[in-house]
This record gives sequence, structure tokens and C-alpha cells, in this order.
Amino acid sequence: MYKATREFIKARQPHTKLELQVVSVKQLGGGIANNCSDNAIDNAENMDGVRSVTGWLVHPFNPLTNTTEIIQHWWNIDEDRNYFDTSPDALGVKCDYVLDFDLYRYAYDNYDDIESIVACSLLLKDGAYTAALADLDNIHNVRYKAINSLDTQTLFTFF
Repeated sequence: MYKATREFIKARQPHTKLELQVVSVKQLGGGIANNCSDNAIDNAENMDGVRSVTGWLVHPFNPLTNTTEIIQHWWNIDEDRNYFDTSPDALGVKCDYVLDFDLYRYAYDNYDDIESIVACSLLLKDGAYTAALADLDNIHNVRYKAINSLDTQTLFTFF
């Protein structure tokens, strides 16, 4: 587990009801790039005994930028409690998968009031978090905003 993963869990946990968990996920690919929520939902709808789950992909520390990317992400779990990810953009990336059920519950409970069921992603630098939101039509167009809290509502409604 990365140091940034431990730091992130420590910072996020006070804002969640359920315990954050690092889980082992098999990367399968086959889904649509930059479309993790639809990939996970499609799998849940089309495969027996499969549900979608959500949380975070904590990337390795980048020494060139002195940052760690923490991407909000959706993937799946089967009836045998095996996690798998069909999003091709996760293939081959050595990330820690952090399960965060509070994101799922918030998206479900507030579906009609939020722009997307995908919360913002984060950039960790020098112990501070910056929210990041990519334009799905132009993935290189990313908006950033410093945030003071990792509470769930902020992560869904920061812009």
C-alpha cells in the first residue's frame, strides 16, 4: 500500500460512515475508456451476481510533480466477492483501489440533484488536496480547485 493511500484514508475516514477498505481488483479491460461508471453499471445489469462499487484509485507518487493522483472510480464485485475492473484506462496501472461505500450511497440518494455519479478526483501535494474535474468531451481540459474538506458532499458539488 502506498504512503499516500494511508494518508488519504486517514484524511477521508472521518467523513464516512463506513470503513474505507483497500481491495484487490483484477483489471480486465474491455470497457469504454473514461467511462468507468457506465462500464460498471453495464456489467451489473448484464452479468448475474455482479454489482457496481465505487471508490478511489490512488496512483503512485510522481516525483517530477511532487504529487499523487487520486482518481474517483467505479468497478465491480461478483457474488464470490471478487473485484474486477473493465475500464481500459486502469489497465496496467499499479494503483491502490480504495473502496468507499459512502460515495455510492451519496450518488444513489442524491441522483436527481447531482451532475454526475462520479465525484471529483483529487491531487495530493504537500499534504493538501486539490479537487480535479475533467471534461469528458476533452479529457485534457481539467478544472482544479483547492478544497479544505474531503466530506462527500464537497467531493460531488465542488464546482
